[in-house]
Amino acid sequence: MGTPSVRQNEQQAVIRRILDLAPLPVVAQRLLDDLADDDASIAGLSAIIELDPGLTARIVGLANSAYFASPSPVYSVQDAITRVLGLNMVRSVALGIALNAPFDTRRCRPFQLDRYWFVAMATAWLARSLAPRLPPESAVATDLAYLGGMMHNFGLIVLASAFPAEMSNVLNRSAIQPEADMASLEEDEIGINHHLAAGALARKWHLPPAVVAAVESGGRPDDSPEFRGMCRLIDLCANQAHALYFREERQADPAALEALGLNTARFAGQREKLRGKVEEIETLARQMAG
Repeated sequence: MGTPSVRQNEQQAVIRRILDLAPLPVVAQRLLDDLADDDASIAGLSAIIELDPGLTARIVGLANSAYFASPSPVYSVQDAITRVLGLNMVRSVALGIALNAPFDTRRCRPFQLDRYWFVAMATAWLARSLAPRLPPESAVATDLAYLGGMMHNFGLIVLASAFPAEMSNVLNRSAIQPEADMASLEEDEIGINHHLAAGALARKWHLPPAVVAAVESGGRPDDSPEFRGMCRLIDLCANQAHALYFREERQADPAALEALGLNTARFAGQREKLRGKVEEIETLARQMAG
């Protein structure tokens, strides 16, 4: 094992390679500008999304899914916003899809893209539903909670695309040793973990600071004091989303609920609602995985 300075130099080399491989998609940049615009409109957001036919199809398909139970078919992005999803959710979902677009995981055969999207969407749904129930000291905007949930494991898809052979080894080792820490396995094989990779890209792309904190906290919310509430919320929701994927019964850590100021009964109620949506989320995840 090298000295800390050598390891740090190796990490920086890996990060530079990732940053060079992943320019920010034009549509994603426009969506980020729209996110920061207090006067953003439904028509403006629709026009941005419709620049990308594939993104348009996914948003319309999402609005027509059983997950949202639209009473009549949706045929346009504007309908998806006004009748089913709302402006903030469409903006967050579209941005999540667009930011993932540059990455191709097909050469990393063990990478399960449907599992990735299931956990992302389940985390996002639960985070969005819990955000309004947080006390002022832990407050998180609902649209940022959803986007943070969608992007929290973003670094996995980055590493699977940039280092398919190495990530194949990581995922194979993780399958054999499920108790092993994923970040440690990644550092053994690649030199960095998915939290560092995601944080580097999120900063380069000028994602909202709360989202940057969420993607790189890696279960260590106290590392980001300014956005501790956001990081704690996403960590809690991601833990539940992983359990749901495997159909496990996993109780939330009482200390985590207390730290967020969340009422145990209210949390349990939202988790049960999410549990009732598992099949729909699985269908959506397969759709997102293509």
